[in-house]
Amino acid sequence: MQRTVKQVATSVGFPSRTVRYYDRIGLVSPSARSEAGYRLYDAHDEGKLSFVRHAKALGLSLQEIRELIAAAESGSCGQVVPELERLLHDKVDEIDQRIRELQAFRRHLVDYADGNRASCDCQSHGAFCGCLNDVPLPDDKGPTMTCTCCSPEGSATSEPEARPDDAGPGPGCGCGDSCSCAGGDPPTAESPRAEDRRSPLQPQA
Repeated sequence: MQRTVKQVATSVGFPSRTVRYYDRIGLVSPSARSEAGYRLYDAHDEGKLSFVRHAKALGLSLQEIRELIAAAESGSCGQVVPELERLLHDKVDEIDQRIRELQAFRRHLVDYADGNRASCDCQSHGAFCGCLNDVPLPDDKGPTMTCTCCSPEGSATSEPEARPDDAGPGPGCGCGDSCSCAGGDPPTAESPRAEDRRSPLQPQA
């Protein structure tokens, strides 16, 4: 049985716009389109989307998921499991490094909270307060709190992952509204988009 974007998105647990995005980047494309140009997903496509969702729950990037899908499409779990184990070991190493960075950052905050910082004595010379002048900046290679999903220096992912407007917030970010990866939940009501209304006679962009 073939399903529309909205139907397969509801079944898998993705926003509809994320399903469309995965099609646009070639991660999971529908097996067919209707005569009116709407995407139609079969059971194989739905299984692949479910595979992606579970891989995202492990904190894997889209590039890493591509590698797993390529292994899975060979038709043998014997290729998927070793690749998954390699990716997970790399992820654990990245998390351990991140923990060390956060511990250093915590010590930095505790030192400031305890008053172990320089006094600028700014009121004596009329300058604006310089009490924070000794805070190490990112270029100073001091302990900093960075977003691990949108900063090239972040170590929780192997590389910064492009975040489209319609893909929703990335998992595991945790940096809130200030992060460029954050976004609101997609609308529940799906309206046909121009790309979905494409005539089958029109070339696909």
